[in-house]
Amino acid sequence: MKIKKLSLWIGIVLLFESVSASAGIFEYSVGFSFYKSRFSEESFNWTRAWRTSVGYHFTDFSGIELSFQDLTNRTKVFNSEDIMTHDLVYSLNWIQQFVPSDWIFRPYGKLGLGQTNRQVEGTVIDSGTSQSIAFRQKINAVTIVMSLGFKLFLLKNIAIRNEFSSQLVKGSIRNWDDNINFTIGASVYF
Repeated sequence: MKIKKLSLWIGIVLLFESVSASAGIFEYSVGFSFYKSRFSEESFNWTRAWRTSVGYHFTDFSGIELSFQDLTNRTKVFNSEDIMTHDLVYSLNWIQQFVPSDWIFRPYGKLGLGQTNRQVEGTVIDSGTSQSIAFRQKINAVTIVMSLGFKLFLLKNIAIRNEFSSQLVKGSIRNWDDNINFTIGASVYF
């Protein structure tokens, strides 16, 4: 009995020792983007995106990530509409890096499942009556997150991170291009 317990403990220690010897590393990332387009003196569109995430890399190529995105879009067309959309996206993602970790330039893909909490509010002008109609709508939906990006390493544990991301709200592939954003930021590995 003592030999079985001792063998079990030795096996557990060796398992954890081998796992820790080949275990990956943690990554903390932040990103931001801002875009504005002016159609006329009083008509414009702007989008702001914040992203933060914590990831764990099992190997040089694979890992998981817990991510949060805060996306805001405002569109104002003079005498027509003024609409603000605010998305909060929480997701758990699989990260697949395409090159070994000793490369300075590291492209990657990301696929995940999450939750979008969207609030849309604004006013539109009824073209027939010229009256302003206010509205507010909330959407909470399961979301598929798809991303492509790259990291450019400045130091061994610090990288510039660029990412194109799409959120498939309600999981529909037909609206993949409705929610595309680009963020630039930084990653720190520890």
